[in-house]
Amino acid sequence: MSVKKINVKRVVIENLSLVFIFAIILFFALSSSRFFTIRNFKSILMEWSILSVLAAGFTYVIIASEFDLSFGYLIGLSSVVAALLTKANVGFPFMILIVLLIGASVGSINGLLITRMGIPAFLATIGMGAVCQGINYFFSGAAAIPLKSRQLPSFFIFLGQKSLINMPALLLLSLPLAIIAYFYANHTKFGQHLYVIGINPDAAKKVGINIKKGKLIAMMLNGIAAAIVGLMITARTNSGQAAAGPEYLNDVFASVFFGMSLFKAGEPNIGGSLVGALFIITISNGLRLMNMPFYYHMISTGIVILIGVGIVSLMHRQHLKK
Repeated sequence: MSVKKINVKRVVIENLSLVFIFAIILFFALSSSRFFTIRNFKSILMEWSILSVLAAGFTYVIIASEFDLSFGYLIGLSSVVAALLTKANVGFPFMILIVLLIGASVGSINGLLITRMGIPAFLATIGMGAVCQGINYFFSGAAAIPLKSRQLPSFFIFLGQKSLINMPALLLLSLPLAIIAYFYANHTKFGQHLYVIGINPDAAKKVGINIKKGKLIAMMLNGIAAAIVGLMITARTNSGQAAAGPEYLNDVFASVFFGMSLFKAGEPNIGGSLVGALFIITISNGLRLMNMPFYYHMISTGIVILIGVGIVSLMHRQHLKK
């Protein structure tokens, strides 16, 4: 009899996140007639296209049991560098390559500071974030860098600003990236090794997994994700956005930590993070439709982080009771 009760309790806990999601969607649907419209759905997907890339990159860092606070500032730097290189008439392919290399370099430096020098991830990445922001503001003066209409290729502007079959064209970039991130984490040796590194580094060491290399690659992937988002923002606004980035930090944290309560019973996972990102965007969208002040979004994001972490904690307790 007691086993039955424990199983029922586990099922309830493991589905709390889904119940919460459906309750919020129902609330917004009843609160605004504009919520369930194609136009609004398109708006949600546009925002998700950006947040999903960041959430996927950050998930790799969390899988490796590390942390990163620099990517929010790397986004703005990437966008500014993209605009400056474009204004300097650097070829588009080279501009893309340079921005991605900057993202990979910042992520790799974070990884080296953590794995080689032993600096805690929180301190290493907040320091790198300050460096990124300082360089960004040095070149931009903390102001947007507008570009002329024909300075960027038309297909790049199309991706950032136009629609395809009534859906944001940006999905043509974000969806393949989401699929690749999911496959890489779940169906490759690297992904399997990264989970072992995060869950049990001692076991990883015993079976010959290179822990330092795995963590470094995870940080590098997150840096590349931030650089891609910087490029997305440049395409979307046709400008280098110096101030872009830090506002995504809490949304990414909420997406990943809430996503941990989905699909893999308390473990960070790409699928959960992508759904979590969609949920965070939906909340933000619903609050805007209700004409709520911006700080309501900040409050709701914090609540989602706490709920996600709370559910994961309950899952772990139930797992220990088995």
